[in-house]
Order: sequence, then structure tokens, then C-alpha cells
Amino acid sequence: MKRQQIDNELLQNLDKSALHHDVKPLCHRYHLGDCNRREFLRNVALLGVSVASAYAAIGLNPKSANQVAWAERTPTRGGVLRFGMPVLEITDPALFDWAEKSNIARLMLQYLTMTSTDNVTRPYLAKSWKPNRNLTRWEFTLDRRASWSDGKPLTAHDVKYTYENFIAEKSRSSAKSLFSALKQIEVVNNYKFIMHLTTPDLSIPENCYHYPCLIVPQGFYEEYGGDIKHPEMPVSGPYRLTEYRLGRKAVLEKREDYWGDEGYVDAIHILDFGSNSKNGIKAMASGQLDLLYQHGIDAIEVAEKTPHIEVLSSTSTQTIVMRMQIDQPPYDNRKLRAAIITAVDNSLIKKFVYRDLAVLGHNHHVSPTHPEYYKLPYLKRDVAKAKELLAEAGYPNGIRLEMTVGNTQGKFEQEAAQIVKEQLALVGIKLRLKILSHKKYWQIWDKSAFSLTYWSHRPLGTMILSLAYRSNASWNETHYNNPKFDRALNRALAISEPKKRAQMMKILESYLQNDYIMIQPFFAQVFTSSHVRLKNVEAHPSRYYELAWAWLED
Repeated sequence: MKRQQIDNELLQNLDKSALHHDVKPLCHRYHLGDCNRREFLRNVALLGVSVASAYAAIGLNPKSANQVAWAERTPTRGGVLRFGMPVLEITDPALFDWAEKSNIARLMLQYLTMTSTDNVTRPYLAKSWKPNRNLTRWEFTLDRRASWSDGKPLTAHDVKYTYENFIAEKSRSSAKSLFSALKQIEVVNNYKFIMHLTTPDLSIPENCYHYPCLIVPQGFYEEYGGDIKHPEMPVSGPYRLTEYRLGRKAVLEKREDYWGDEGYVDAIHILDFGSNSKNGIKAMASGQLDLLYQHGIDAIEVAEKTPHIEVLSSTSTQTIVMRMQIDQPPYDNRKLRAAIITAVDNSLIKKFVYRDLAVLGHNHHVSPTHPEYYKLPYLKRDVAKAKELLAEAGYPNGIRLEMTVGNTQGKFEQEAAQIVKEQLALVGIKLRLKILSHKKYWQIWDKSAFSLTYWSHRPLGTMILSLAYRSNASWNETHYNNPKFDRALNRALAISEPKKRAQMMKILESYLQNDYIMIQPFFAQVFTSSHVRLKNVEAHPSRYYELAWAWLED
């Protein structure tokens, strides 16, 4: 179905330079109906087009209805915003392994780019970016206003220092796998740098908002011990950490000398009310909180019935993965893995755990909401086939297995594992569930041979595949090692046209499905709640909260 012609005259690059040569074909595909709105906006933004101009070119407002309404109001300044969220250990941002950590750090430090609630990437510290024709050379220009709290300018040298740490030989950062193609950062001047890649990669601007990718000052490791809690470390963000108590509280106070638009509230208190979101809702109802980091679907009804509380939600690719380490016995036996997965019905897990508030998963970790998703045939449960595979694997009389579960995001994780346990029992597999506290689970999450892990939202399918399944990825918890998969992923990263990229994604999804490495049952919406007096906050699919420009109304 053809759409209204795009007004090409309105499309502009962030730096006013000539549009990348792939932009015109994307416009044509959009006009023909071969590229939807989401795909068009995401891809042209990654290629350096101004998001405002892209929205305007297709006749849309880049702001949500809430954002339009908030823009018509005069923000109230002052007060203390109270945010209910686990207060986890924070030291080196490059090693962050959970979004909660970044929600504290992002008030102090900043990213080159920002991916908003619409999953479209926008400028942040970087005012603009533009790739060369084959996506192997990315030129970034920094905001000249940006500076550190000690008065020094934030420059391309700080960026080079930060990113070279990501890709260092001994780096343990998850960013290393996202920037595996990064060969060199060339500093052109204080405000311009070039990323040189060994292979093409369209997702570079998106990757820059991966939550460990905060820019740190030069000397961060040598002078401040690689710890953002160091009292003398200069910060670039609008708030400074003044109090930190692990598992209890973090306090950030507004900087009066911030280089950009100052924050609206005087301070942000992050309060740890534990993992039970209903406790957070009670705290909000009694006036102790203004916003929750998250809550499960079991708390939605409670929140909706509580006066002065608003439920916020966002479509997301957050998921749970019940994965096996395929180099660890007995999971190094492909037929055993096939028997396990063939015995499980993902649709039943989705139905009983997340009802209609999730999208069905197909054991390859790519969501229908990802722009490059390819729809493969659904793998149906087959009990007879699973029994046959189990016998062929060498276990005709069944086998006892153990799955580790941490309930890191709520009891629904254990509920999902319980359904798998019951389904496996029907084919002769006796599954024991080892339930740990979420704190103990995160100490061993990548060591357990069979466990359930929660994975946060990633806007691009290629991004999650790079983080979790590339052979050398820091977060490759399955120990998946397939050179053909790695090469296909590199080819996918080089393609800007969504339909062509989807054809490569078909290959990648098929590798993961056919190698039987995980049960990945659904992609769930994210939910949270806020007090009605809190303004300019929306649910983010990754649960990233940029709270500096939220305000409180009496």
C-alpha cells in the first residue's frame, strides 16, 4: 500500500551536510509501503538525519501527546524527587551489568547519543554524526558547550579515552562486543573525532547509548580508581552524587554550574524498597515516593486502584531466557537440548505468566518489534518427538536436570520456570528449580549451566545478538560459538535497508533456533507507576530514566 510522498525538502542532516546515499532509497521504500514508519525513522536517524526533520517529512510530530501537553506548561522548579529503585553497587560504568546502576550514573555522566521512548536515536553529547558510504567511518561532532565540573571542557580526547577502554584486549565491558569492529578513534580536534571500523556497522549511534557507555574524564582509572563514587571525580551531568548507601539510598544534588539546561528539582533521592513492587506502590500512596523503577503485572491492578497514582507502560523487547551453556555437559548434547526445547510450549508460558501483555517469542531473541525481524515458522510443541530425541540423546529412561532462577525482576520468572518443569516432566525430564535471591543470582548468572536470565530491551535485533550470542561477547552466557553466525551478523550490520537486513536476520534467527540453545517464551511490556504530581516522565522500554528534567507540581 502506497503512502503519501515524503517531503524530501524537509529532510536535513544534523550537521546540515549532504544526506547519506541510503536515505533516498529508504524514502522510496517508505512510499511504497515496504518500510514502515518505525523502520524509516530509526534508520534515517542512525544515518545522521535530524529526527525532527524526519518526523516532519512524513507529516508527524516527534513529541508524544504527553510531551506536547507538558511543553505547554511552565515547569515548577525545586523540591526533591523520590525514586524507588534498587540501589546497587556502582563503580566503573564500563562494567555496569544492570540498568538500575546507569539510572544513578546517568545523572552524573552522559552518553554521546540518546535513544528516546520512541526507540529513535537523537543527539546528546554528540551534536551530530555521519557515516561514510559503506558505514566503516563515522564522524562525530561534540557539543562545544559540554564541560566537566572542574571547569575543563569535555573533548574528543575524553571520548577516545573512554572507548579505547571498552575495546582494550583485557576489557570485560559488554561494550566490547558492540564495538567489536572499532579499530581506532581518530581525534580531529577537541570537538570532532572519527570512529574507524574494520567492518560496516549501521548501529554505531544506537550502540553509543548502551548503558555502560557513559563518557568518563581522562584519568578516571589512574586518578579516581575507576570509581564514579570518588568524591573528587569531575562530572559532566546536571547532578552530583552526595550520598550513597548500598541497598538503601543514593542522593544526587543539582549542580548550579552545569553547562546545559539545569535540572528542575533540587535533588533526586533514590530509595531502595526491595524487589516487591507492591511495597513501592504503598510507599507512593503514603507520600514517600514519586516514581517507581518498575513493577510487574501482578501490581497493575493495585496501582490502578490507588488514588493519585498513574500507571505508565511501554512496548518493549524485555524478555526472559532459559538458556543452556552448550559446552557444559549434559547440555553439550544437541539432541538433549532439542528434546528440552521441543517439549516446551512458549504460548502456554506467555498465556499464564504475562497474559496478553506480551508478544510470543520463538527461541531466537529477536522480537517482532525489532525493525529487522524476520517471521520464521512457529516451533510447535511435540511431546512424542521430544521423547524420541531424549532417547536418541542417550536418556531413554529420562534424566534429572537443575535450572537456577533468581526472580531478579519478580516472581513471574519462577512461575515461567515452573511451567517448563511441568512440561518437561511429561517427556521424562525431571527438572529441579534452584531458587536464589536476586543478589546471589547475579553473582553466578553467567556460571550456571542451565538458568533463567532476564534480558532488558534493545531497540535493534542486531544489538541484542551482538551482546549475547557473538562468539567473543562478554555477556555470551550460552557460550554459543558459531563463526558462521558471527559472519552473518557482520553482514547484517552493514545493511541499512530494513527488508534486506531482515533477509540476513532470517539466517541469524534460524541458526539460534536450530542449535537449540534457549527457551525464550515472550517479549513483555514494561510497567511502572508515578504520582500524578510528577511531570515530564514516561516509561522507557529499556527502563532508562533521564530524571534531570522532570518536575513536581503541587
